[in-house]
Amino acid sequence: MLRWYFLNRYTHSMELFSKETKTALQAQEAALRLAFAPIAFQATRALRDFGILEVISNSGPEGLTIEEVLAQVKLSRYAVRVLLEAGLGMELLIVSEQKKYSLTKTGYFIQHDRLTRINMDFSQDICYLGMNHLKESLQEGRPAGLKELGPWDTIYPGLPLLPPEIGKSWFEFDHYY
Repeated sequence: MLRWYFLNRYTHSMELFSKETKTALQAQEAALRLAFAPIAFQATRALRDFGILEVISNSGPEGLTIEEVLAQVKLSRYAVRVLLEAGLGMELLIVSEQKKYSLTKTGYFIQHDRLTRINMDFSQDICYLGMNHLKESLQEGRPAGLKELGPWDTIYPGLPLLPPEIGKSWFEFDHYY
């Protein structure tokens, strides 16, 4: 899956691979983003799945204060504050001088774009735990991470046995692509 993503993303622009295009500072920033990518992914999912992005999106460009978000979601002030700050750092949210949070374009796509939702759910439900076994898979030439879903040699015999939400993620991804 990892190979598929990167090949499809970049084969149309092979010139990206022929020379260095980033400054040292840009390269360091990219490296740091990768270092924290799993954490950013999980925080993004929490913002989406706890409904924070939805209530902020529904407020339009005016945005919401933390108190207004708290009134609409079932989380503690601490949880909402942590997630709003993460949303700012990941550039999903912006905050006005009146301390009202609104979505950025990236936040909009996380909340509303079907393809982004399908890919996030697939990454979480099908790939995330299995990716802990990537090095083992590469060394042994087999899908070692599949054991996180079930005891099969390939996923296909296990598809009807997957829990409903995980099966939904697989089939939505499969049908989309």
